[in-house]
Amino acid sequence: MKQWQGRAIRKISKDFYKEYNMSYIKEIINNPKLKVFFMEKNYKPGDIIFEEGEESNSLYLIEKGDVIIQKAINKEKTEFKELAIISEYNILGEIAMFENIPRTARAKALTEVDVKAITKEKFFEIIKNEPEFSFNFFSFIIKTLSERVSHTSKELTLLYDISKNLIVDYLEEKKFISALIDEISLYFENWDIEGYCYNIFNEEFEKVKELDSGFNRDINILNYREPLWIDASSYIMPVKIKDKVLMAMLFLSKRELNRNEINDFTTIFNTIYFIASSGLERTLRNKEDYFFKKLKQRKTGI
Repeated sequence: MKQWQGRAIRKISKDFYKEYNMSYIKEIINNPKLKVFFMEKNYKPGDIIFEEGEESNSLYLIEKGDVIIQKAINKEKTEFKELAIISEYNILGEIAMFENIPRTARAKALTEVDVKAITKEKFFEIIKNEPEFSFNFFSFIIKTLSERVSHTSKELTLLYDISKNLIVDYLEEKKFISALIDEISLYFENWDIEGYCYNIFNEEFEKVKELDSGFNRDINILNYREPLWIDASSYIMPVKIKDKVLMAMLFLSKRELNRNEINDFTTIFNTIYFIASSGLERTLRNKEDYFFKKLKQRKTGI
């Protein structure tokens, strides 16, 4: 079965939005008056397109491939949080056209990537000579920024809502999983979400939560140890503590998702995974402390 790779952002009229992007960027690339201002660049998987903190002086039109945006989470810049995936027929580094500030994150090629790059100087040269282009291009940038801000707002709201589970002192993994899925479900219309808890006695996963029993997909949770797309409508999220999978969530969409949607939802899944693993670890610690206190009370007769 083909495994879908990806990471995540959201879905407002996605098909229309993608078609609009594709049409407009192709129009720019193929326009003989405009393409002389752009420089073609090619990147292999793992190549850095720009680093966080470096001078920002260029905007990129992505012709082919996927670019991952990452933010350093330590001073040494050796560990990174994945913020988003930007796919072909999108713009990258657009803030460089308006602000004289260093790059706020780094961009790395996830696949083979072809871009058309334009410097700020060349960009404003086009604006002087092609006023119609400037109006259309600024409109395009505004649409792109609006889409990204909307996604960021939804992800932050989701993060806030589900992170409330981290301050609740659950004593059972099943109750934590069930409560977490209840919070998540508000953001996943037209999805089934199933929650599983590992039973150490029979070494099997027990289903503890299911939003829509009408789904019928034969997926063996034991076959997966890492989060991934099983296909274009199914995402599996095993959660490991000390390298052992102790819970899992299965996200089942009622329809197949397109490439951009897959990328978009994966970013959200990364956020959910962080909350799920932290919450599960806290629950296990609470459970251990509870039984230790009970045992101590029995020994002391208190």
